[in-house]
Amino acid sequence: MAVTVREITRRNMEKYRELILPSVYEELSGVKTLCEEYFCLGLDNGSSPASALIADMEDNGDLNLLSVYTDLPMRRSGYGKRLFDSLCRLAASLYEWDRGQRGDIITIKTTYCLFDEFRIPFEEWLRSVGFDRFYVIDGEEYDSDTKVRAATAQLYIFSTRELDNDYKH
Repeated sequence: MAVTVREITRRNMEKYRELILPSVYEELSGVKTLCEEYFCLGLDNGSSPASALIADMEDNGDLNLLSVYTDLPMRRSGYGKRLFDSLCRLAASLYEWDRGQRGDIITIKTTYCLFDEFRIPFEEWLRSVGFDRFYVIDGEEYDSDTKVRAATAQLYIFSTRELDNDYKH
């Protein structure tokens, strides 16, 4: 079964709808050109969408992970990690490299509010892709079971002029 990382665009966004947080999908729906403001990546398993990742870049180059989800039957197949690695390669391709510079550190962060049954596996996945700092944001609690949390990673990216072959427009 061939898996392919693809850009999520206006034309194919609807087929990834169930794999994107509703609030993020609504935000994307109001944007004219997705690729100018967001990193929107989907992974197809040959017959249907299996995973989606949405991020944006701040003016200082930091990345915000807004939504990442892999369809339940496809979990533990490395799809989320593959999308995350594609995000890092995309960020590296857009980075303003100094002459002769081979790499640099970027910060990736995310904010989330999940029940423990979802939070614990999400944080395990975050750790598996390099997130190493986790926070509870003070004063932000929706009920006794959920708190607003944040996580950050500082990852080393390498200079690249071309995207990996598995990323298709």
